[in-house]
Amino acid sequence: MYRTKTYKNMLTAQELGVLLKHSYDNALRGEQVVNIHLFGIDHSEAIAQAGIREVIEASGLPTSLKVELNKGVNLGKYVQRRHRI
Repeated sequence: MYRTKTYKNMLTAQELGVLLKHSYDNALRGEQVVNIHLFGIDHSEAIAQAGIREVIEASGLPTSLKVELNKGVNLGKYVQRRHRI
């Protein structure tokens, strides 16, 4: 499900929105915001190209979560995600 940060075919804002909504809806209770951060890390380049606002709007999630997605995108520049075993 997760792509590397160097993939060539960038996802559109609509595609990212669908993936973000799925990630949020399937998160454990109390971990929805963490999943938004992780999504931002995993897809930081594509989100930056598509636009954070556009991805949030396409997801149908509250616009207040734009801040949380932005945190993940910013972290994506500096961290590499470790997947839970």
